[in-house]
Amino acid sequence: MSQKPYKRHERVQHLIQEEVSNIIEYKISDPRIGLVTVVSVDLSPDLSSAKIHLSLYGSQEERQKSKKGLISAKSFIRSELAKRLAVRYVPEIALKFDETIEYSFHISEILDELKEEETEIS
Repeated sequence: MSQKPYKRHERVQHLIQEEVSNIIEYKISDPRIGLVTVVSVDLSPDLSSAKIHLSLYGSQEERQKSKKGLISAKSFIRSELAKRLAVRYVPEIALKFDETIEYSFHISEILDELKEEETEIS
């Protein structure tokens, strides 16, 4: 019953996800930033760069404001990570905005509307 070793890379990746989520929720006071979820983090094998995948919620206008606020807070997020991570070099971060959750809600709404129309016709 051998268990897959929990590599340092994976630990740091998970820690970055938790800390970025915490920083966005509790440390950034930009009123433009609304509801944001840190979906995942892709950390390079050498720990030099991290792609942080974020999902934004709200109307199109609210999501755009959140996006601008997060982009302007990117260096602050990295400096906060430097204080929280026990690594020699803090990875460069890139923010990637994930639209898949919003898209799936949109598809679900369309399917619900079609189902209602089908029920009305029957």
